[in-house]
Amino acid sequence: MTHWSKMIAVMIGGPGLALAAAGAGCSSQAQSRELVSAGAATGASASKPMLPEVHTVAPERVRHRPSYVATGTLMPVNDAPLGFKLGGRLARIAVQRGQSVRKGDLLLQLDTQDVLAGVAQAEAAHQAAEAQAAMARDGLERLNRLQQSGVATEQQLTQARFQVQMAEAQLAQAEAALQNARNQLDNHSLRAPFDGTVLNAPDSIGVMVGPGTPLVEVATLTCLRLQATLPSDAAGRIEVGAQVPLEHSRGTVNGKVTRVMPALEPRGHRLPVEAELCGEEAKGLANAFVKARFTAQAETDAYKVPVTSLERREEPGLFLVGSDGQACHREVTILARERGWVVVAGLSDGDRVIDQPPDDLQDGAGIRLASSADAL
Repeated sequence: MTHWSKMIAVMIGGPGLALAAAGAGCSSQAQSRELVSAGAATGASASKPMLPEVHTVAPERVRHRPSYVATGTLMPVNDAPLGFKLGGRLARIAVQRGQSVRKGDLLLQLDTQDVLAGVAQAEAAHQAAEAQAAMARDGLERLNRLQQSGVATEQQLTQARFQVQMAEAQLAQAEAALQNARNQLDNHSLRAPFDGTVLNAPDSIGVMVGPGTPLVEVATLTCLRLQATLPSDAAGRIEVGAQVPLEHSRGTVNGKVTRVMPALEPRGHRLPVEAELCGEEAKGLANAFVKARFTAQAETDAYKVPVTSLERREEPGLFLVGSDGQACHREVTILARERGWVVVAGLSDGDRVIDQPPDDLQDGAGIRLASSADAL
């Protein structure tokens, strides 16, 4: 081999190309330190452009209790717009907006003049049927005594029994008609289905209203509910009964988790949860917008890295020093943010994270460790 051939062979196969020839993949700390140090030593004598200089940090292992933030509106646990089953003329308004009511309290009433007449007629028919049934039973008893004396015939007894059956059937029919009339009367009165506060009510009587038309709204303002969805990884971590801070415009109150659905949503693949706020703290917060923090009960392993190590992309990620001494991109999940730090999942012991990565740094790009990078 000639002198020029030897020089060409050294230039082509020299150690300056070791970074480009090594296999891809993120590395452990010791392995990547050796490879990058070797590349940096030969890089000074290579004729190629200078590789970007980077600083690395060792992620700090921490114990983390995941929390999930959700926003929504505190809605009354019970909120019902109410209307009559029947149509008619509104004759009485028994409540005002903002008034507290108990279950069964009268709210509104329709004109009952016609239906009261129907009730009276049904009551009279019921009394007549009772009298007829009593007479029929008394006649049957008398015939039974006469038969024992040999005076009454079997045919007369049969006829008396039939009359008793007819009278009792007519009595049952009269009882049903009376109950129906009374139900009609009850349907002319609108009553509170639960304890609550009147949010809406008519202002005047005399108007004709149709069946099913909402006229009054009653809501329970002392117990409010937040319905929200959390990321899928919250499944199995949030427990019923756990405390939930609810931040609103005037401060923060503490609610409780009341429901965690056993399945994710079929479309968004998120976990539906519910929290409730009851008692004095709920007063004045109905329909308020809140930010809730649902915290897991069990701790998990995580890693803390400087916030400056995050790349500026839509998806959170970091750059590590790979086993080949090149930049290795790693997707991570941000669990929490602190002052100047982020807690992430997706790292391992021995990873070397590139701090303040260049904006144009790409996965697999060559890098050069700064002289201070070994002091981890």
